[in-house]
Parts: sequence; structure tokens; C-alpha cells
Amino acid sequence: MSEQRKKAALILADGTVYSGYSFGREGTALGELVFTTGVSSFQEVLTDPSNFGQIVVQTFPSVGGYGVNADDYASPRCSLSGYVIRELTEVPSNYKMTQSLREFVTSQGVVGIQGVDTRAITRHIRDNGSMNAMISTEYLAADDAVLEQIRAYRVEQAVEQVMGTQREEFGSADAKLHLCMLDFGRRNASIRYFTSRDCRISVLPGNTPVDALLAEGFDGFVLSDGPGNPADCPFLGTVQALLNSGRPVLGLGLGHQLMALAQGGRCEKLPHGHRGANQPVKDLENGHVFVTSQNHSYAVQAESLPAAAQVTQVNLNDGSCAGIAYSGQPALSVQYFPESVVGQRDRGNVYTRFIGLIK
Repeated sequence: MSEQRKKAALILADGTVYSGYSFGREGTALGELVFTTGVSSFQEVLTDPSNFGQIVVQTFPSVGGYGVNADDYASPRCSLSGYVIRELTEVPSNYKMTQSLREFVTSQGVVGIQGVDTRAITRHIRDNGSMNAMISTEYLAADDAVLEQIRAYRVEQAVEQVMGTQREEFGSADAKLHLCMLDFGRRNASIRYFTSRDCRISVLPGNTPVDALLAEGFDGFVLSDGPGNPADCPFLGTVQALLNSGRPVLGLGLGHQLMALAQGGRCEKLPHGHRGANQPVKDLENGHVFVTSQNHSYAVQAESLPAAAQVTQVNLNDGSCAGIAYSGQPALSVQYFPESVVGQRDRGNVYTRFIGLIK
């Protein structure tokens, strides 16, 4: 049997086994099994830090048709644990392509499996919720020892694993506004959107001391997206101090959740999360409904928020909180990627409102 057709198995914590073939790194990978519904953007999925510790199922059946290029990285590196697809395109074609998907996942050390029924896997997660799983070329059956290993897996220190360790600068030094993005697992797209709005962005590691953040005179703070359970993030004190500083603060994804926790709110784990490019959100202030891209397992519990925190947007699929504004504070947050909203009327609107708070 050729290397490309080496047998592999996807084994779920409940004992369900899907048999297929390996691509990428051979070996064994453990993670939380989740699915994403995007038709394209597989490169962004692979490099999104919010997927740290997860095995991601790509629901669209044919993946890799346009290869990997230098422009579509969601972050500088690949963070997920494993990748599950129906069919790998072996002869991709695109003028920007620098690698095939097979070459990319192999170079990044990602354990992948193809030739499985991703529709059946997605329905299984829909019915039973996200659960731990294993992709392996070494273990092809669900014996007791394998299941014990799968069930014992835990995602630990997620933010610390994906956040940057060095300061980075983006945009022109002559830009009108100088913002600080606190990196909990930041995405390149949000940085690009701010720099296109004449903002300079200094990206600092999430563990930067509060005194250093406040001493520099930034015009505002952006709390980035990131992976894991927000209650496990060790930087909640920093978020609280920034909210108390009176400086404008914008929370994105994990940053949105951390802001709610810092104000006394709570977060809950969703049955299978929101992942993909077709999440409808309604703005309660103007009645607009727009389609968003999201990638998260947890949501803010609206009923746990204090009176000063007003839910401004909701996910229409399940009614969960998608946006918050804080009265008496120049602070707002959303659970989705503002730059990826479909439609010019609402795309980037949150960024515009945040810049308005600063000005």
C-alpha cells in the first residue's frame, strides 16, 4: 500500500469509529471533535488559533482545490490537533498557490484523515454534542485502552500556547489612531481591517503587565479572539483593569467573553459550538440581520450580565448572545468576526463604532 493510502481511523470518545486514509503527518492526535461549515477557507481554518486542541471536521466534501497561499493565513502558524475531510484535491490550481493542502498539513505536522463520511460525522456531533476523539494511523479500533486515553484528554493552557511572545507593529507610524491589540490568539484579518482604517496596531502578548499597557498612551484596546474555556484564561485581571481605565475597549470572540466575565457574567459551553461562515446575527438596535463567520465553543449567558451590560446582538440560530455594549463605559464586544460580515451595510460596523468611541 502506498504512503498516500495508509489506513487511519477517527475514533470518538463514545466508541464510534470511522475508517479512512491518512494524509499529513502519520501518528496519533487527540482533540475535541468539532465541525465547521465553510465551503472554502480551509487555510484559515487550519491556521485559526481558536482551533487549538481541536480536531476539525470540514463539512464541505472536496477540500484543497485552490491550495495554500501566502495571503490567507488566519495567524502565523497552524494550531489545531487534527483535520478530517471527505476528499483531498490532489491537483489543486490557483495562481497564488505556494503549496498543496497535502504539502501544507505535512509541513505543519498536522495529523489528517480523508475518505470518511463527514456528513455522518457532522450529524453525529449535532445529535450528541462535541466530544473528544483521536485520529490515528497506529490505533484502528476502539479498545478500552484507546477509549480511556481519548476520554482523559483535556485542553490546557490554550491561550498561553497560541499567543505571541513578542511585540509586533502594523500600519503606518503616521496613522491617526494608535491601538493596542492584546494577543490571546489574534487573527490577521482583524489587524488588516484596522490598518485599512488609518490605525496603527501594536500587538502585545496577552501576559503584558497592565501598568505597561496603560503607560504607553494607546488610544484604545482591542482584546483579540482566542481558544479554550474563557474561565481558564489567566489574564482576566488585565481585562478588568483595562475596563476600569476609562479607555475604549473592544472585545472580539474570546475577548468578548472575557469582558463579560470581568463584569460578573458567566459563559456556557454550547452543544457543538458555532463554526463556519453562515451564522445569522440580528442587531437588536436597528433590526438588521446579517450573516457572520464565527469559531467558538462558549457563549456569554445573557441572564448573568449586570444591568450595565446590554445585549445588542443575538445569534438567530439559538438566541445566544452575539454582542454587548456597556453603559457608562466606552466598551463593546461581539462574538463573531466583524470583517467577515456579508454585506457592505454591516461589514466592519463594530470597528466603525469602536473608532467612533475613541474619536
